[in-house]
Amino acid sequence: MSLRNLFICLTLLAVTAALTPAPAMAVCGPVVIDAGHGGADSGAVGPNGLTEKEVNLDIALRTRDLLRAGGYPVVMTRETDISPNLPPRDLTGDGSIGIGDDLQARVDIANRVGASIFVAIHNNASLSSGAGGTETYHWSGVDSESDSARLAKVIQEEIVSEIGLASRGVYGANFYVLRRTDMPAALVEGGFLSNPVEEALLGTPSFRQKIAQGVFDGIKRYSGPPPKHEPTILTRNLEPGTRVEIDLNDYLCERSTGARVTADVPITAERSIYLDKPGHSGGSVSRGAPKPSKTWYLAEGTTQNGFDSWLLLANPTQYGTTAKIKYMTETGSRNPVKVFIPAFSRRSVHVNATLINKSFGTKVTAGRPIVVERSVYFKYGEMNGMHTSIGAMAPAKQWYFAEGRTSGRNDTWIGLLNPGPTAATVHMRYVTPLGEVDGGTVVIPAYRRRSVSVDSHVPDSEVSIIVEADRGVVAERAVYFDEGGIRGGSVTLGTRRPSYRWYFAEGNTRGGRVERLVLFNPGNVSSVVAVEYMLANGSVIKREREVAAGSRLVLSVDDAAEAGTRKRPSIRLVASAPIVAERVMFFDWQGYSGGHASIGSLWMSKRWYFAAGFTGSGHSSRLIIANPTKFKAKVKVRLLK
Repeated sequence: MSLRNLFICLTLLAVTAALTPAPAMAVCGPVVIDAGHGGADSGAVGPNGLTEKEVNLDIALRTRDLLRAGGYPVVMTRETDISPNLPPRDLTGDGSIGIGDDLQARVDIANRVGASIFVAIHNNASLSSGAGGTETYHWSGVDSESDSARLAKVIQEEIVSEIGLASRGVYGANFYVLRRTDMPAALVEGGFLSNPVEEALLGTPSFRQKIAQGVFDGIKRYSGPPPKHEPTILTRNLEPGTRVEIDLNDYLCERSTGARVTADVPITAERSIYLDKPGHSGGSVSRGAPKPSKTWYLAEGTTQNGFDSWLLLANPTQYGTTAKIKYMTETGSRNPVKVFIPAFSRRSVHVNATLINKSFGTKVTAGRPIVVERSVYFKYGEMNGMHTSIGAMAPAKQWYFAEGRTSGRNDTWIGLLNPGPTAATVHMRYVTPLGEVDGGTVVIPAYRRRSVSVDSHVPDSEVSIIVEADRGVVAERAVYFDEGGIRGGSVTLGTRRPSYRWYFAEGNTRGGRVERLVLFNPGNVSSVVAVEYMLANGSVIKREREVAAGSRLVLSVDDAAEAGTRKRPSIRLVASAPIVAERVMFFDWQGYSGGHASIGSLWMSKRWYFAAGFTGSGHSSRLIIANPTKFKAKVKVRLLK
């Protein structure tokens, strides 16, 4: 072992604290490729100035391309010159941020995606300029017959066969990324940057390609053919008053997927996505659509600096169809973009590739009924994360929102879209704990969209919102929040009317989560609300709450007076007078930090449809299905890939 490796080994032994590994999310097992060092950490530097971090990254990207071409799912710990620990976090719990946290971020990525193999790409250095050759490591805590040792052995053999440098052998080491990962893991040292001859070789694309080919060939020898079978149909049986959570990462690797959920009795369904990757951490949730439609509208969306917007289109029918996407900005509309969606499949459309630095609304029309959602990855000041919303099937003259907050570092916005041929006049009303505030009017020209800052009308307050227009518009609400140090953003479509009944499938008050139920009564009479928290085991916790006329009520679901902590409650509400209901969640658990919000469903349905979902690269996608009825439910989920 070189002096450099010995020094690293001793240094990493000093890093003793670590987070509990996250549970595996994908039984199909992607290959995780870790390009060592990056960002401020250059790694070794050759006598002619070649840095290890750039060589490692180039070899890792070439390995990624070979694996993907061979049909293997791949997750990278970094794909650019950055540390995977962004934004910087104390992941080891030692009170400081340093090399251990960078390494733990790499480990977290591999453990979270349930990797089948982890390979770290490095290049060596020594105090002696004559030292040279290739060596590969596995964790010293396993024996020479272990999976990790076998992986390291075949990779070493294939690299040496490709590049022709001397084989220095396969060794056990206590390197952090080998010790902490939950799957077979190997660390490659391709050549010595401290050796002028090998530095020159490592500086050439052809030599780096040979190392990548050796790594690929070793992985292929170790793992065999890539996984090919992924289920299309999932089935579940739900007892009365129970719920089930289906982790799609258990079935799909590196897949974008929508879903069609059907049952023999009316149920309710939501889909959550959690995100943890360099530069973004958060999550989103969306209720499903009870039916597909040929027309969809989305009021929110932006490609301005720090925002990355995607449209997700799912076709749940047995016939292919073409969708036309019309973007409407602050200044006018764009010519439609056409996308073909095959039968029982879905498509992702990257809006940033078409619109540059624009806020936009969207109208999607298709020849056959489809489902449309929008996801946005964002950096908004110190907030970062993602949010997702289902589209609206039609404009409306009224929209209601129960949740909104403008206190402290919270910002609330209303996105308004006028998809019609004539101007729309929109009146805003805000209901706060101190009473109603007139938000004035905004005129939206034909085929345009506008953003309204709620903070400018009701600063430092919690607020419910009523949108009233003289013709059909579409409204969404975005909240960018800092909740006790948990930062992120959420978006939801409004509801077109208050209702006597509301249903929520998702809910969680287990460790690291805060859940709130926001009830808004825009009417003139008080409403008595029967609140039923339905747990996975079939038990129901019943509460009764009163929401005064023209007011809002916030229930802390994790409080003992409601559902309590350590629960996963779905919710059913029955009100004596129509109300509006939203659920808000904040979370900081297993590396995911952020929050999401969703308007409830006004009804149960035997069918629910979703367009968004992704199971790769730091994403965890889940379907939550609740059976609020008194009958057993047979549920079938068709994945739209």
